[in-house]
Amino acid sequence: MSLESLGIYLRSESIERPCSKPYPGFFQAVGLLVLLTGVVLLLAIPLTLVLFLGSNNSIDSPVIGVTGTLVAFAIAIA
Repeated sequence: MSLESLGIYLRSESIERPCSKPYPGFFQAVGLLVLLTGVVLLLAIPLTLVLFLGSNNSIDSPVIGVTGTLVAFAIAIA
């Protein structure tokens, strides 16, 4: 296949392709946000209770919040 015929092929293929829908759609994006919020709450509540009831004084540590948020984003993306 020559370079010219490849160019013609690629141009003809790009014209015939149907427009694909963007992902995620509006309602899928809302669902992902609800999932993310739920996972953040499900991770934050038990972790806060364990740290608050325990003798560990690391409840003010920002590392805990950041780690919980990163895990929640990883679950929502997966």
